[in-house]
Amino acid sequence: MDARTLVELVESSAEELQWATVDQPFGPGWAAWRVSGKIFVVLGSLRGRRLVNLKCAPEDARALVAACPDITEGYHMNKKHWITLWAEDRDADAGATVGPESSTSGDEGMATDSQVPEDDEDSIALEPDLVCDLVKNSWVLVARTLPAARRPMIDAVVFSDGLGPDGVPPATGSAHALVAGSSDNSVNVTGP
Repeated sequence: MDARTLVELVESSAEELQWATVDQPFGPGWAAWRVSGKIFVVLGSLRGRRLVNLKCAPEDARALVAACPDITEGYHMNKKHWITLWAEDRDADAGATVGPESSTSGDEGMATDSQVPEDDEDSIALEPDLVCDLVKNSWVLVARTLPAARRPMIDAVVFSDGLGPDGVPPATGSAHALVAGSSDNSVNVTGP
């Protein structure tokens, strides 16, 4: 997948999720999306190549890394719980990487060449539905760790196969209608 498409898919998928906010805690060129203050997506670049870090269940992470050369263990993240999606092409807009560990030149002290996947003509390309689902899955994994008072409506997320986070069709009606009909007045539906 080319860099522009990857960035557009990640941004649009992350922005549509409940309570998602974006900031630049690692400096210019690095964006982080959060749900109730906890990061679920990091978007940046390394040596002019776009990358996206996403939270992922360990067994899913291992399977994805084995199946797709454009997916590696999480760059500068916990390798067991995070994956990195890499754009196939060099992005002219990506520029030098400016991350928390970078020096003034941008690339010193960053990933080794073995962490950046090589282009492979026989590789399995990232598909748009997979990218969108991985962003949603990352959000769900992070949102599930939040205290109930800060947790958004996880069951409202629908993946490309039409199923919700638990592999079943989502409940009928909107998430707000379901909460509004609840007798529990302590549920916060307006945001953190």
